[in-house]
Amino acid sequence: MRDLPSRRLADLVEVRHGFAFEGRYFRDESTTNILLTPGNFAVGGGFLPGAPKYYDGPVPADFVLAEGDLLVTMTDLSKNGDTLGYPAWVPPAPAGRRYLHNQRLGKILLRPKAPLDPRYLYYVLCSREYRHEVLATATGSTVRHTSPSRIGAYELPLPHLDVQQRVAGILGALDDKIALNRRTNETLESMARALFEASFGVPKTDHAPSALGDVADVIDCLHAKKPDRRDVGRPLLHLGNIRDDGLLDMSDSYLIDDRDYQFWTSRVEARPGDCVITNVGRVGAVAQIPLGVSAALGRNMTAVRCRPNFPYPTFLLEALRSDAMRAEIERKTDTGTILSALNVRNIPRLQLPTFDRDVIERYERVARPLRARMEVALAESHSLRKTRDVLLPGLLSGAPAA
Repeated sequence: MRDLPSRRLADLVEVRHGFAFEGRYFRDESTTNILLTPGNFAVGGGFLPGAPKYYDGPVPADFVLAEGDLLVTMTDLSKNGDTLGYPAWVPPAPAGRRYLHNQRLGKILLRPKAPLDPRYLYYVLCSREYRHEVLATATGSTVRHTSPSRIGAYELPLPHLDVQQRVAGILGALDDKIALNRRTNETLESMARALFEASFGVPKTDHAPSALGDVADVIDCLHAKKPDRRDVGRPLLHLGNIRDDGLLDMSDSYLIDDRDYQFWTSRVEARPGDCVITNVGRVGAVAQIPLGVSAALGRNMTAVRCRPNFPYPTFLLEALRSDAMRAEIERKTDTGTILSALNVRNIPRLQLPTFDRDVIERYERVARPLRARMEVALAESHSLRKTRDVLLPGLLSGAPAA
């Protein structure tokens, strides 16, 4: 590893503030304009679609974003500044829509003749060294802030342009595969949902609904002090593990000591195929424990396990994620002054619509392989991210200098 020549980022790029769009024009219903926010940035870098925030007011032309624009977050609401300073490429906007450059986001523009490959810059902005400087110079305690001048003060390693391009190509190939896995999973999820709607869109009217507790066991979390987090061990699930697509994200697992795990799992173990429901905050969010994984249930989570005489965990997952069940969960949720909560005693009382058993069985045979492929793709993407993160510092600091 050799020291590379370095340049201040401000000598190579301009970081331009977004526009303070007026709050009176913000809309929940769909409009042409989608405001991007720090919530559209992933931890570690990258774009997250998220729930769109719409705008229906005047838009200065300079603040309409184009596909391929490079943005960084300059405000973060999390205690640890989880996404502060991280980059994301602007993706193609949905048909008939456009993305707007909102305040709290910086748009990066290369200066004329700057010897800098934008893809290489993207990975520099994902590096630990850059993140350390951004966090060290950030202001605010509850809400963390950075600025164009603080970002511009970072000195980045600057090898020859052709070396930058090779580094970006290596890391970009990994990200391309991660993006392909994400698109594949979106397609598979749509197929599973469409199949569910086609099979169970109209429940039988000549049978009374079935209580969830009639076909599945409900397992409460252990209401005790959470064990200390370890570098190695077994996973203790937390609310952040629950993804919107029904998958369980284990990339940021809270690991506990095996002895603590034995204590917890003797009471609250979630096994492959079990559905996990959140009880507080994002009430009713549901994910499924993937094959080959078992974990302890953290607080504010409940597991639902099919009984041996009802071996249809994928049907149960999609039923729990359906609009009808979300409405059922909402009716049984206690709305408090601070947080809404779904009492674990109400979960067995949730009403499942009744269908012919042979229809459920056919659905399970087709849908379970789709979900299994999604689990494999997500696990592969986690592995690719780890590989990228291991390669990143070496490639940035070990590339040959001029």
